Amino acid sequence: SGIDVARMLRNKVKHIVFVTGYSEFALEAFAHGDAYLVKPVDLDTLKRAIKHLLQKREKSLHQTQSNL
Repeated sequence: SGIDVARMLRNKVKHIVFVTGYSEFALEAFAHGDAYLVKPVDLDTLKRAIKHLLQKREKSLHQTQSNL
């Protein structure tokens, strides 16, 4: 399953976005990913998810730099 793959990749990739047609897996997916989109995904929803992840990455970079 995608959740199993996310568990294996968690320490290898920065962000994981789930895209599926099954909303019943959302709670478990959120525990292993950064975003969960239900198909069909509209462009505005995808843009918001990407923007959120970019902001999260930027915040993380700033925190890392301030700890140096």
